[in-house]
Amino acid sequence: MMKTNLNTNPITIQNRATFYYSGAKQPFLASDFNGWEKENFIPFQRISPDQWKLDIDLVSDAYIEYCIYVGKRRISDPLNSNKTPNGMGKFNNFFCMPDHKSFVIPSKTVQPNLQGTIERHSVITFGTVYGKSRNFSIYTPKLFTPETPLLIVLDGQDYLDRVRINEIVDYLIITKQIPPIVMALVDSIPISRTIEYTCSESNLLFLNEIVIPFVESKLGLNSIKHRPGSYGILGASFGGLFAVYAGLRSPQVYSKVISQSGAFNFRQHPFVIWDLLTLHKDLPFDLCMDVGQYEPLLASNSSFYEFIRKRSSKKLDFSVFPAGHNYPAWGNELPKCLKFIFSEE
Repeated sequence: MMKTNLNTNPITIQNRATFYYSGAKQPFLASDFNGWEKENFIPFQRISPDQWKLDIDLVSDAYIEYCIYVGKRRISDPLNSNKTPNGMGKFNNFFCMPDHKSFVIPSKTVQPNLQGTIERHSVITFGTVYGKSRNFSIYTPKLFTPETPLLIVLDGQDYLDRVRINEIVDYLIITKQIPPIVMALVDSIPISRTIEYTCSESNLLFLNEIVIPFVESKLGLNSIKHRPGSYGILGASFGGLFAVYAGLRSPQVYSKVISQSGAFNFRQHPFVIWDLLTLHKDLPFDLCMDVGQYEPLLASNSSFYEFIRKRSSKKLDFSVFPAGHNYPAWGNELPKCLKFIFSEE
């Protein structure tokens, strides 16, 4: 019998990950690489009366999240203590294949006296989005001018809490990989997120007419009306869809768009951005897109990029990362995206 401990699963060698499980009932694996769908759960194979094993082949630099099902019960892997929130109130186990490289901010570049600040604010929504008011955070770099660009960050609380975007931006500014930027990190609300992010004109009004003027007034930034197209917008999943939508509908505001795992289609339903693109002879903004190799949105993102590439003379980047649909993966790719969009080189 194999000797196990809390960090046994999985055993990774080259491209193979091997999982073990002890118990009377057959376990099944749900993960990024099978879309988390019940019909795609992968069964473990019995190797003794109460021992089970599963071999999975992956790319050697993958980051993977997963859980185990025994019958109808969802459980954390008892042989893997590594857990991360799944964004829906539960936790996934995770692991990295041998060649995976995580983005780590070098300790020597952490300089508290040069770091930006985070302040929480609230604005009245005037019925443009759900609720009478909406909270958001403003990141202000240590040094900025009235001409400093603003980046709108959708799902702002998740990019702050789970990605630590402020620390990434601090690092990129301190090391002069990007110029100083201000960020408005706008909270999303689960009850209304889908409605607001699936190409909502009302949400666009909220950002353009309420959030942006508030930030400009608070920090003394020159109005976007006097420097058209100097702002950016970032989002993931439905947020990635809305980021592209905002760029298409308000190119006079957003000339820099980052879409991470954009949900450009829902099941078989294509969102209106496909139609909006046909109205533009040239894409009106620079665009950085990325998507996970192990997520269902890979095909639609690839198709969308090809659709854009044929009608754009702007700066474009598209990459596929070796992971699924989650914030740890998006955070690992974010420095590259920010450098591509904001670098002055």
